[in-house]
Amino acid sequence: MSAVAAVAGLGAALTTGLLLAPTGWLTRVRVARHRPLVPVRPGERRAPLGRPARAHHRLATALESVGRVPRARLGRVPDRHADRRWGQALLASGAVSVLVSPVLAPVVLGGVWAASVLRHRSQRVRRERAVRGALPDAVDLFRLAVGAGLSVHQAVDAVAPRAPAPIDATLSEVRRRVGVGVRLGDALDVLDDLGDPVLPLAAALRGAARYGTPLGPSLERVGADARVLRRRRAEEEARRLPVQLLFPLVVCVLPAFGLLAVVPLLLASLGSLSL
Repeated sequence: MSAVAAVAGLGAALTTGLLLAPTGWLTRVRVARHRPLVPVRPGERRAPLGRPARAHHRLATALESVGRVPRARLGRVPDRHADRRWGQALLASGAVSVLVSPVLAPVVLGGVWAASVLRHRSQRVRRERAVRGALPDAVDLFRLAVGAGLSVHQAVDAVAPRAPAPIDATLSEVRRRVGVGVRLGDALDVLDDLGDPVLPLAAALRGAARYGTPLGPSLERVGADARVLRRRRAEEEARRLPVQLLFPLVVCVLPAFGLLAVVPLLLASLGSLSL
């Protein structure tokens, strides 16, 4: 009986770990790396995905389908990330209730939901931090291209392979959309998926592509604002560093110092005492 319970618990743990594990290892193919998840416009065709990317896409689609039903019953607006979190939580709790005990299902449901929410939030924060760090360099590249006399189309083609990640992948997606017949002003909407820091750059490029607005002054202003924002974020992280170092200092350094310096003296003094 104990062996059956151990096997059931191991199966539930593996199922929960598979649902919570990062799926980036499934997408380690060059054709699908950093590809933005954006809807395909009519007349567009995506490049064929590799086998790991197809497996990742099927897994994500299955989780979204499972989570979409209860969210629709609750009257929630469809959201791809929220549907996926609900699907992860429901599948993990169902596996635990079948393999282990139905009593643990609510606990696993709440734990998986909280873990998926925290993981999604941390991924979003890391992505926004990477975008903020890369934005000033990308704006400077656009300024060089425009200053050399290139048009907006030519500037996007010239900057896309040289821009820092993750902006380079998004600009490559813009070039791909333009190559299949989408207007540049509409294709630049993909930049909005990178978050709020890129919105001024996207607005400047769209204005130049649609209405012929001069791009040089807009890029100069966007670049100055992006550098100020990056410097402020760096200063905030530097101020948070001493607080973050308190945990390893208190938990690791001070106990180790006590074991190496204080405990031997105490043992030596106790050995010399005569009762």
